[in-house]
Amino acid sequence: MRRADRYQQLMRIARQLVAQEGGDALTMTALAELAGVAKPVVYSHFGNSSDVIIELLDSHFEQLTQSVNEKVKDAETLNDYVSWLVDASFDFENASDLPIRKITNGFSSDQRVNDAYLRHEDEFVSHWSLLLRACGASQNEVDLAAYAISTMISNTVYTYALKPRQKLARETTKKLLISLIESVAPDARKKFNPKSLKLTAASTSKPSPAKPLPRARVTAKA
Repeated sequence: MRRADRYQQLMRIARQLVAQEGGDALTMTALAELAGVAKPVVYSHFGNSSDVIIELLDSHFEQLTQSVNEKVKDAETLNDYVSWLVDASFDFENASDLPIRKITNGFSSDQRVNDAYLRHEDEFVSHWSLLLRACGASQNEVDLAAYAISTMISNTVYTYALKPRQKLARETTKKLLISLIESVAPDARKKFNPKSLKLTAASTSKPSPAKPLPRARVTAKA
């Protein structure tokens, strides 16, 4: 199997394993067994199981970012932008075969995984900070308000995306977001400029690709 194909196979198996059993079930031994390969093959792609989890996180947030940007690209008003962004976030999580909280919530026992998760969350906070400043919010309130908005969206989506009250959660979140934005930027509807906004994924937190190693030299354990 070509190296690129093997990588995709391992990532697919890792996604399935974490979706079914959670992040703690992902070990290099388990990944090798499920892929039907020797552990040195897995180690030639990933340094350890944390690297695999981080790649899953990066993939999740990159796809989420693309999905949201595609949904909101034609928004012309603040209401449309907020409404479509919330819907896109719910739709993405609802359709995902690997909900983000199956990977981590930023408070796992692995600090590297936590740091990778928080880098992506910080990128969302930065996005809302940019929007609030563009809408006239004072610098003193921007950081706190942006954090509150980002946290509200992520926690509500992760909690209600797969539950019966999802529709109510979507509409309530939209109302709360508009109210919060206008509380710190009263002229937000007038000053809102969608052309200056584009959600971006955090700088990749992927480690440098592991070099293929001769089987006899691999001594790392899962």
